[in-house]
Order: sequence, then C-alpha cells, then structure tokens
Amino acid sequence: MYQEKDYFEPFEYPTDTRIDISKLLIIYGMNDSLVDIDTLVSQLPAFNKQHFTQIKDGKVVGRREVVIKENGEGVDDKELNVFGIYGHEHLDLLWGRRQQENVINNVLDFIWKDCTF
Repeated sequence: MYQEKDYFEPFEYPTDTRIDISKLLIIYGMNDSLVDIDTLVSQLPAFNKQHFTQIKDGKVVGRREVVIKENGEGVDDKELNVFGIYGHEHLDLLWGRRQQENVINNVLDFIWKDCTF
C-alpha cells in the first residue's frame, strides 16, 4: 500500500501521551491510504493490553494480543483494541457493506464489555 512508497511521510498524530485513557477502540480500513496504524499506535499513551483484530467479510481472520507487564508485576487495566477491516477505506466504515458486522457490533461489544447491571 502507500507505506511502501517513498513519497509519503506518515502523519504525526496530535496525541498527548500523558493523557490517562483506560480503554480505547480504533476501527480502521486496511486499504485506507490516509491511515498508518503503526504510526498512530506508536504515538498513543501506553496500554498494557493491546488487542489487534483483522476482519474480512464480517468475520475475524486474524488476531494478535500483546500484554505488557510493568516491572514483572501485575498487569494494569489499560486496554487498546484495534480492528482492521480488509478491503475498506475510511468512508467504507460508514457506508460500506457489512457495516453492522464490521463496525457497529464491535463498537457495541466494546461499550458493553465491562458493564454490569
């Protein structure tokens, strides 16, 4: 994709790594020429649990989890969830096919994950 070309420099995202965020969800289109997800993630505050999921045609096709322990002690509860959607760009996430499976269900799962009633 565009990352392989020399004529594009990744955008420096205006993030402040001192911000205390306990949970964050990012959903991006993997064919989007405006997104360099590795650069974005590297500029975020530190998260002890990082979940990376790849989705194609509404189904999970890849998953990777990274758990970072501080000083060999217990793991903090800061969690980053990143969903990459194959064959999509940024507008496809709003208007594309399988929006329910690719976006809405993942957002609702993220919101309701820790809710107890």
